[in-house]
Amino acid sequence: MAKMKFERKGAFAAVVEEENAKVEAALKEVEKRVSTNDVVMIDIDMITNPKKHDRVGYSQSTINEMALSFNEVGQLQPIVVRTLPSGKYERIIGFRRILAAKEAKWGQIKAIVLDNISDDIAALMMLSENMHREDPNIYDQTIKLIEFISISMGIGEEELIKLLYRFRNFDSNRLDGLEEGEKEAREKIEIILERTAKITLRTMSDRLRVLSLDEDIIHAMRERGLSYINAVEINKVKNDESRRVLLERAIEERPSKNEVIAWVKALKPDEVTENSKEGVVEMAKKLTKGITAKSIKNLAKADQDKLMDYLKKIDEILKNQ
Repeated sequence: MAKMKFERKGAFAAVVEEENAKVEAALKEVEKRVSTNDVVMIDIDMITNPKKHDRVGYSQSTINEMALSFNEVGQLQPIVVRTLPSGKYERIIGFRRILAAKEAKWGQIKAIVLDNISDDIAALMMLSENMHREDPNIYDQTIKLIEFISISMGIGEEELIKLLYRFRNFDSNRLDGLEEGEKEAREKIEIILERTAKITLRTMSDRLRVLSLDEDIIHAMRERGLSYINAVEINKVKNDESRRVLLERAIEERPSKNEVIAWVKALKPDEVTENSKEGVVEMAKKLTKGITAKSIKNLAKADQDKLMDYLKKIDEILKNQ
């Protein structure tokens, strides 16, 4: 992993505070304009999506219901946009409302228009609003936090995810130490998590498991209230029909994690993915028992070289995740 250079922790905390203050000021301005009805009508076809389009889950039925409400009682909450040099507007808040207005065949929509909002502040406003929605789910919240931290620290999302995996492995004693710059990066991520989401780095690292969830599991979390801990367990089931049955049962009965684990264990081995945590652990144990000095000595030179290549790859994965 490439070495990184960051500002001092104290200086970084000040930067985070400054950005938070700008975001808070912009959001308070929005609240003020809503309370005084300081809104304008703008053409929907003049609104563009953000440069970094946010990945917010939604169902078409929800949009249809909103569109029906728009036509019956009107638009109760304005969207929030910022002006662009081109004369168009870029959406900051109101993704679903814009979709509903289009579904309702409206040509214009109520909006609060903000001027002189930078790319980063606009992105942080959007992410902050999404993270603090009244109906957050762990999947969307985690994705938004990754984007938020990435922007705040000025590093790519993939690099950030690799860092989080390394911190998790370090905390689990699977790494002897952190590389130059990583300790400082860790402290800065902890600052952001505390001041934006009120969660610990350990919690954030644990939630990275949402990145491997399948689409049907994500949909159940977003639309049907499937809990994160049960989503992780049901995601281990690779048989489509078995997983569908477990999903429906989990949504209906709201079981504990231990109950879902028991359901999954009761399935036939070929119905559960071999890449589950338990499957990987069992395979590692099996290989550890099978790899002895004698078994390696009996291998042909070419096979010994192949084995060494595989072991190096495994070592690299464990170090960099």
